[in-house]
Amino acid sequence: MDKAARRLKLRNLPQFSKMCGGQALEKAAELGDPLSHEFTTPLTKYRDCNFSYAGIKNQINRLIIHEEEKYNVQGGKILPNVYNICASFQLCVTKHICHRVQRAIEFVKLKQLIPKTNQIMVMSGGVACNSFISRAVGIVCRETKFQLRVPPPHLCTDNGIMIAWNGAEKWSMQKDVYSSDNLDDIDIESRCPMGEDMRKKVTDANIKCEWVSLNELFKAKDSLNSKNSTNG
Repeated sequence: MDKAARRLKLRNLPQFSKMCGGQALEKAAELGDPLSHEFTTPLTKYRDCNFSYAGIKNQINRLIIHEEEKYNVQGGKILPNVYNICASFQLCVTKHICHRVQRAIEFVKLKQLIPKTNQIMVMSGGVACNSFISRAVGIVCRETKFQLRVPPPHLCTDNGIMIAWNGAEKWSMQKDVYSSDNLDDIDIESRCPMGEDMRKKVTDANIKCEWVSLNELFKAKDSLNSKNSTNG
């Protein structure tokens, strides 16, 4: 989303000049029609939980090139339909996330990996700062009888805090805890895996999902736009 915001030159608009790319794109999307441009949701034929954004990135790059040629937009100028592009792009990203999350939840339920009394999903990191995405994932969790927990944004933007949280959770479980006497036993890893890799198990389960509808997101948006028009 940061890359898309840079390619769309959102920073050249005064209201977005001091925002990071992802935040600017979310705010711009609030002013657009998410159904104005059709993006193909990636990996829909694969019954797994893997994410891939390369296809979405290619789609928006092609769309921007097409629209810039159509409207003869050059240099630092902004596309006249930039808000619609942002809204449609954000919807595609959101649907991709929701599809993978829903299949993960259904796999967890199928394999009874989490007790019914404690079916909670935590969404954190930069994606949790996007209110549109968090509302969509909240709908998926509600319809699948899971509870969604989203930390406040100030805990989702600092990698140090997120790493510390992971460390605090491990300490409380006394998992992967080393004493000062055996620090030499700690391996340094550039990419540290978290938990058990169940990707193959998910694929082998071959779970077919009936996707949770996100239509209520658009109803809320239409209601807000109608209210703003009335107030205006």
